[in-house]
Order: sequence, then C-alpha cells, then structure tokens
Amino acid sequence: MREEKMAITKWDDYLIHQTADTIDTGVNNDPAFVDRLYIGCHNRDGTIHLAAGLGTYPNKNIMDGFVVIRHNDIQHNLMLSRHLNGDRSDMRIGPLSIEVIEPQKRWSVGLGKNDSAMECSLEFEGWVPPFLCKKIQFSTPGGEFSNGHYFQQGKFKGNITVNDHQIEADGFIGARDRSWGVRPGSSAADILGVHFWIQARFSDCSVALIAGELFEGTTILCDGSIQHNNGTVISITEMRHRVEFMPGARALAGFEMLLKGDDGKERVLTAKAISPAMYLNAAGYDRQGEDRGPLNIEVSKLDVSRPLGIDAPFFGINESIAEFQFDGEVGFGILETSFNKGKDYQYKPSW
Repeated sequence: MREEKMAITKWDDYLIHQTADTIDTGVNNDPAFVDRLYIGCHNRDGTIHLAAGLGTYPNKNIMDGFVVIRHNDIQHNLMLSRHLNGDRSDMRIGPLSIEVIEPQKRWSVGLGKNDSAMECSLEFEGWVPPFLCKKIQFSTPGGEFSNGHYFQQGKFKGNITVNDHQIEADGFIGARDRSWGVRPGSSAADILGVHFWIQARFSDCSVALIAGELFEGTTILCDGSIQHNNGTVISITEMRHRVEFMPGARALAGFEMLLKGDDGKERVLTAKAISPAMYLNAAGYDRQGEDRGPLNIEVSKLDVSRPLGIDAPFFGINESIAEFQFDGEVGFGILETSFNKGKDYQYKPSW
C-alpha cells in the first residue's frame, strides 16, 4: 500500500472530486479497491469471441488488463500489468489501449503487435443506454464488499487478427461492463454456488442480467433489464433457473430462466451454448491486482475443444456464445457462468 500521494494528474483539473484527496486516491485505503472495465465482442455463429479488460488499483499503484480471443477451439491469452503511477486517465498497458471516444456511447479497443497471435482495432457503439445496477453489497469470510456496476450492449466495427488471419468485425455484437469499489475476488470462490452474467440481443430489445447464489442456493444478487429499442426499460427483479450441464462436466450446455420484471409480468428466457467456453482465468482474471513489476506481459494458449474439469487450473468464470429465445424470438449473445468447484457442490435448480 502506498504511504504517499502521487502527483496531481490532468483529471484533477476537472470538477469531479468527491473527497479531499487527489483523483489518484480511492475513497478508502483498502488495497482491494478497484475501478474496472470489460468489453466483449463476438459474431453470431460463435466461431470468434474476444474479451478485453482493464482495471486500476490506485491503493496498490497497479493497472492490469487482459485480451482473450477464442477462435473455434483455440483460446489465445494475453495478460498485462504495469505500475499505475497515479494517472488513471492513461488506459494503456504495452500494446493494449482502450479509449472513451464518446461517454456512454462509443469506446475503442486497440491491440498492437505483440508476442501473441492476436491484434485488433475495434470500435464499440451502444445501441441502448447503459443500465445502472443496484449497488452490490455482501459479506464473505474475507470481509465486507461493496461496488457499483453498469453494463451496455452494442455493435462493433473494425477488425480482429488471429494467426495473421484478419477477420472483419463490422456487425459483430457484444457488451461492455463497468464496475468500481471493493470486489471479493477469489475470497468468495468457496461460498458462491453459481454466477450468471447474460447479455442477449434480439431485434426489438436487449436482455441483460447479473445474478449470484451462495453454495446452498440462497440468492445474494439479481439485477438486470429488458431494454427495448423504443426506450422502454423493464427492470428484472427476480430470476429462477434450471440448468442443463454438458455430459460428465460442470459446464453449462443451456438453461431455462423465469424472469420477473418490475411491471409484474413473468417471461421465459432460454439459452443454448453454440460455442466452446472461453476461460477468463487463463488470462489472469482470478489474479487481478497483483504487482508484477513496472511492466509485465504474459502470453499463453489453451485448447478449449473440451470443457475443463473442476480440477483444471483455469476452471472458474467462463463465457460461451449462446443462442437465446425470448418472447418467441431468437437472439444471440454472451453467456457467462461460474459454478463452485468444490467436489461437494450440488447444483440446485430454483424453477
């Protein structure tokens, strides 16, 4: 933990302070305080899927990030980290750069030449406004945690390169996600049973959901929205589920969900995975906030033609591209899940 303040940065010229400290300082001294972003991008048939993220830990003087591209059955991973040096406005780590082009509307993700087989130049444009979730607050054996969270779906343009093969990304769909505060990280892994993060796009609306349950099945988080193209927003207040697993694996093949909205209506959302899973822990998702020196870049590759078992080192949060059905319409999107890896864990359907 730093004992001295860093120098003022350009953000300190703006009228955005919420404490008596400079912007480089978190609201408390908790080393787990983090400000993070995520962007996910994919085509509709699930053959290519990109996920990128960036986060700052101002109380640790660390910025880290990742880029993962799954192309068919191979997952390429790039994990990056550097010292923050107080300036959170510089969203670059080595070859990775993320830029806010137009707040709440347009973002860019760039990955230049590096030692992996990946490059990209992408621009995200939201087609619905960001949806702000209720503040997330809960307790684990590691302490009390609280963070803010919003997400937004949209479309992409640009290109993705894998193994010198350039793929046009115009018309790709996906979502971005922002969170800030104190997150539990790996300290919650033992007590959580199941986690869902869903971003499904249909012709008339976007369905987004984040939900989590404890080991024994108690719901600790359920929030999301049905955002129609005409601006109508229905908040999701309750969710029940039944999951289908792949044979012999703790990997999701599909689900049926009953969603209750704040309009009092119940709607059914179903999903079927149409791609292999992408394992975010292979790019350090479970090791965020570690000090790896002034600049560190790690490259790896993973065969995802078969689902990982619970004893595999990268078993944890994973994302598949899924075909969804909602109100009689077919759509596509990202289905992120994680299930407790304990041998005693038993999934409990709630519907």
